Amino acid sequence: PNKTGSAPGQMLVIAGRSKKTVVLLPGPYCELRPIFEHQVLPYLKKNYAKGSASQSLTVHLTGISESLADEKLKPVIDSAGPQARFTILSLSGQVDFHAALTAPSRAQAERGLKALRDGIYKAVGSYIFGEQKQTLEEVVGKRLKAEAMTLAAAESCTAGMLAARITAVPGSSDYFLGGVVAYSNDLKMSLLNVAASTLAKHGAVSGQCSEEMAEGVRRLCGASLGLSITGIAGPGGGSKAKPAGLVFIGLSGPGRTVSHKVLRLAGDREAVRQRAVAAALSLLLRR
Repeated sequence: PNKTGSAPGQMLVIAGRSKKTVVLLPGPYCELRPIFEHQVLPYLKKNYAKGSASQSLTVHLTGISESLADEKLKPVIDSAGPQARFTILSLSGQVDFHAALTAPSRAQAERGLKALRDGIYKAVGSYIFGEQKQTLEEVVGKRLKAEAMTLAAAESCTAGMLAARITAVPGSSDYFLGGVVAYSNDLKMSLLNVAASTLAKHGAVSGQCSEEMAEGVRRLCGASLGLSITGIAGPGGGSKAKPAGLVFIGLSGPGRTVSHKVLRLAGDREAVRQRAVAAALSLLLRR
C-alpha cells in the first residue's frame, strides 16, 4: 500500500529452484522511499539476509570539496576490507559520505561500524556537521536555540533562498525573526543602511557591502545575529574583476562584531545560489 500517493507498489515472488522477488515501486521519490523503507527493506532483510547483519552510516560535510574529502577518506576506505561499501556524493554545497558494513552478527556489524566511524571522524571530523537524516539548517537551528540567539537574513543574489531553507525546519520561528531581499542598491541603502559611499567605492558585490547588509538587517530586525549574501549568480552580469560565481557572505553579531567571507563558486545560476546558501549556513554554524 502507498500511504503518501495513489499509485500502489507491487511485489512479485517468482517460485523456482532459487526464489526471486521482483519489486515495482511508484516513480515519485516521496512515494517510493517510504514504501521501500517500511515494507520492501524489512521483507528483503527477512528473506535474503539470513545469517548476516548490516549497519550503515551517513555523515554530512561542509566546507570541503568532494575530491578533497575523497582524498582524506581514502585511507579509511582502503583499510576497511571487502565487507564494507562506500559512496561519496556532492550536492547543494555539501558532501555526503555513506558507509555500509556487513558481518555475520549484529554485534560484529556494530563494532565494525564504530571503528569505521572513528576513522571517518579522524580523517574529516572538522568538516562534519551531522549524520544520517540531519540537515545543515536543522543543526544550525539547534545551536541557535541552545544559545538562545536569534537570526535575521539579508539577501541579494539568493533572493530569499537562505530564509526559505532556514524556515523549512519546524519550529524555526523560535530563532529566525525574518529577512530582507534587497536586490537593488536603493533598497540596500534604504532598508539595510548600506552607505552610498560603500556602494560607490566597492560596489554591491563586495565584502564591505556584505558586512553592512548583515549589520543592517540585524539592527532592523533586532536579532542577535545578522547573515547576508551578495554576489553574481550568473551567467551574465560578471566582469573580469568580478566574474560570475563571486559571492560575499557577511555575518554580524552582538557588539557589532562584523566579518565576511569571499567565495568563488562554479556551476550554473542555480548551483551558485544553492552553494552560496550552504556556505552561509556553514559560516553561521562555525562562527
